[in-house]
Amino acid sequence: MACVAGDRYFGVTSGWIRDVATAQAVQRRLQALQFDWASESVREVLGPAEGTAGRRRSGVCWCCGGSRRT
Repeated sequence: MACVAGDRYFGVTSGWIRDVATAQAVQRRLQALQFDWASESVREVLGPAEGTAGRRRSGVCWCCGGSRRT
């Protein structure tokens, strides 16, 4: 009972849970950044293929090659 009261008073468990949740969120963002970085590196070397997301992001229509209105 003393442990529960001490934990409730000092907030050790809730602080630890926040730390773990934050570490997991940072890890997910780091993995997403690493994946995006690798994708951009490959796209830089190979260039965008016809109809890929890279071409659509650049404002060029993938079906006719003209610019599109957004």
